[in-house]
Amino acid sequence: WPGFLQSVRGLLKPGGRFLLKEVEGDRSWKHAKALAQEWVMVSLLGRTKASGGMVLKPRVDGVRLLRDAGFEVREVVGLGEGYTTPHLLYDAEAR
Repeated sequence: WPGFLQSVRGLLKPGGRFLLKEVEGDRSWKHAKALAQEWVMVSLLGRTKASGGMVLKPRVDGVRLLRDAGFEVREVVGLGEGYTTPHLLYDAEAR
């Protein structure tokens, strides 16, 4: 995350908005399902590419990483209600 977020921050002027939808690592059954789905797509079926080290971060870690990269986190919205994946939407502004 740090390298990616710093790259994004470098593309934005101060005040620029960054919206990031990510799966939350909340240790729920939805979290386990997302990890299993990734394993099937990468390792078993070879349909997508990945390093094999997928880690889903808790919400507090995502907020901290965004702040460390130079963003002000305006809002974090849970999008998982009614779905089988615990998605979050981070709304951040470049400082």
